[in-house]
Amino acid sequence: MNTTPNFRRWTGATLMMVASGLGLSTAAGAASHQIPLRMVGNYAVVNARIAGHDQPLRLIVDTAAGASALDSQLIEKLELIDASAQQAHVSGASGSAHSVQFARQLEIEMAGSSFAIRPLATDMSRFGQAHGGSGDYDGILGNDLLRRYEVTFDVPGGALTLSEGESDGAAHPICQANGFGAARPAHLSGFALVELMATADNQPAAVEAVVDTGAAQTLFNWRAMDSMGLDRDDMRLRDRAEGTRGFGGQRVDSQLFTLSQVRFLDWAVNDLEVRISDLPVFQALGLAEKPAVILGIDALQRAPLWISKGVERICIG
Repeated sequence: MNTTPNFRRWTGATLMMVASGLGLSTAAGAASHQIPLRMVGNYAVVNARIAGHDQPLRLIVDTAAGASALDSQLIEKLELIDASAQQAHVSGASGSAHSVQFARQLEIEMAGSSFAIRPLATDMSRFGQAHGGSGDYDGILGNDLLRRYEVTFDVPGGALTLSEGESDGAAHPICQANGFGAARPAHLSGFALVELMATADNQPAAVEAVVDTGAAQTLFNWRAMDSMGLDRDDMRLRDRAEGTRGFGGQRVDSQLFTLSQVRFLDWAVNDLEVRISDLPVFQALGLAEKPAVILGIDALQRAPLWISKGVERICIG
């Protein structure tokens, strides 16, 4: 493969963008694949294996990762690197640039079903370092795979369901159309954007929210906090000493604040501690000039999330 995709990632609340899709086929066989899903540390994970290898893997399910990934040490150990592939150009949250390698196309086995992915190699140890996590994460299951299915991501129910067919979402009434639109650019093809109402005190404000199950903590930009009437010298703001660190470990200043409520139609989370930072990733998403948030697993683990095939419609609750 001779492409150099644009890939962005920030840890703690992880997000990746890949400019060109890999064009892999969907899994053959059953119309619906139900895979056990559980929280391990600060992330929702599924158990998996690489076809032909016995080593069990724990993959973080990440709706805002444009590419699936496996730990670079694992890829080296199993000799999975695709030496013929050009390296991918990587830009982190703080603007630093890196290069990563592709593994060759693999079959990932989960709960008796097999799925084709072509993962990038990345250092997964930083996921364990964030928020005191366990460090036992072997890779990321990204939207390069997820967008080929109708997805039900249900942490309370303990299952990730990937359906090959399409439904009208009638069983999930709390829904919105994808705010990125049907004509969104290729690098955003697997991303989901919804509108939330967020309240700092008694002043609710509409914010644009990227649905990111791979983000350990929900993160707002300052435009969003300004729209809620929060003063930047409010005594309730708390500096996050470690900030937010991008792909290369560079620190971006961040603060913490507890919102009264975050609401998506009839579904709401009260008293949610969030991070605040003007990360460069908001610019990459086209949201830097808007009140925006990366909606993370700290909120999304509380209710079922449903995403239509092709990421045209999103339902929570």
